[in-house]
Amino acid sequence: MTVAPTAFRQLTQELLAAVDGRFRGLVRPTEPGVVAGLGLLDATVAGQAVWTWRTLAGEGVRVGAGLPLVEINGTAGELAAAENVVMGPLGYAGGIATRCRAIRQSCPPALTIACGGWKELTAALKPVV
Repeated sequence: MTVAPTAFRQLTQELLAAVDGRFRGLVRPTEPGVVAGLGLLDATVAGQAVWTWRTLAGEGVRVGAGLPLVEINGTAGELAAAENVVMGPLGYAGGIATRCRAIRQSCPPALTIACGGWKELTAALKPVV
């Protein structure tokens, strides 16, 4: 999982250092789709647990725009760190899952679909797919 460069994380933490308390953030899709990538969420950034989350929708479930998928709790700095590791996997995997479901539903029931391009992805992207 890609994490923001150390200098960027340090700057973010410095900017948010004066913001006291714990906060709650919700991850919501901007358009309808399929939930995917929840198994890739990791609350550790640089080897240290920094925030907690709770899933509000199941993997593979069809959701409407604006419905909450994940609730994240933490300090302002922790929420900023969470943004860097939550939005990418959910957005990328969800986009692929949504398009795949649409393709499958537009095909005759007896048709078998194979994705030969999957093998060409880099190893880092394969878990997202």
